[in-house]
Amino acid sequence: MPEKPNAEQERLMKLREKQISARDPMVKTRKKQHAFAERERRVGRSFSFGEMWTGLPNRWKGFYISLGLGLLVLFIIIRLWDSPMALVVGGGVTLLFVIVGIITGNAFDVRDELNRLIK
Repeated sequence: MPEKPNAEQERLMKLREKQISARDPMVKTRKKQHAFAERERRVGRSFSFGEMWTGLPNRWKGFYISLGLGLLVLFIIIRLWDSPMALVVGGGVTLLFVIVGIITGNAFDVRDELNRLIK
């Protein structure tokens, strides 16, 4: 049965491996080639709004969706209610929608993070 190397021997073996890898002349070349290949992969991909949308955190999705709904309600209120207060009320409704959207999106982000931590 082979003996296990003790801690000192393991330390010396790791030290020797580090020294050998430090003298490797191809380390910088490999790093440059890796960075170049990674850049080429990123440039080669086409832009997709769907991919961008799925990458956004839920709080930003909630913000944009509620802002759109709020501006739609603002436009409808201004068209239907012929009063100087229509803009103020519509702006307040838009602000309320945005706040609710951010809070809801943040709640979804927290839920997803908790599910990730539980697993």
